[in-house]
Amino acid sequence: MNSMNPQTDQSITQLIETKKKYPNQWSSGICDFSSHLTKCMIAAFLPCFQFGENYELMQKLNINTLMDTFNFKQSNGQPYVQPRTCACLTYGAFSLLSSMGGTGYCIDICLQTSMREDISAHQQIGRSFCNSFCCVFLCLPCALTQEYKELKVAEQMMESSVKKPLINSRMQFKTEEFIQSIK
Repeated sequence: MNSMNPQTDQSITQLIETKKKYPNQWSSGICDFSSHLTKCMIAAFLPCFQFGENYELMQKLNINTLMDTFNFKQSNGQPYVQPRTCACLTYGAFSLLSSMGGTGYCIDICLQTSMREDISAHQQIGRSFCNSFCCVFLCLPCALTQEYKELKVAEQMMESSVKKPLINSRMQFKTEEFIQSIK
């Protein structure tokens, strides 16, 4: 767990336990942001940054989303900009359009709802599109924070499922002994 503090580590561990008990639900409530207050503040005041971080986690977990449409690739397959930056700039551009009286906010809401639906599908959370839309439309910072926590839980569960094989030292010794006896 890279840059998280011990309180956040404990929080993610608790969320993993909740996810194991209730696999078809979000691991935290929509307004449960007490353990990730910093993320909620970022989502409230700079939603494009949290949107970008969530998108980057989705890329790491191989979750395809509508946002992939805006992540243009070079001829060698590498993106022109990092996924987080691309998502942040795209979200920010549509937000800027909405501030000028355009339809950018509607596009932001649609992108965010689409990403929320992709996370729900990946985590096998049985929710409706209407539910996702309402969460995003009524409280975007809460939705972004909840999605971040769900993605972190998925990331931790994925990392913990990739275990290194245990090597029995006695078995290794006998194998080496056998190889030397053949020589």
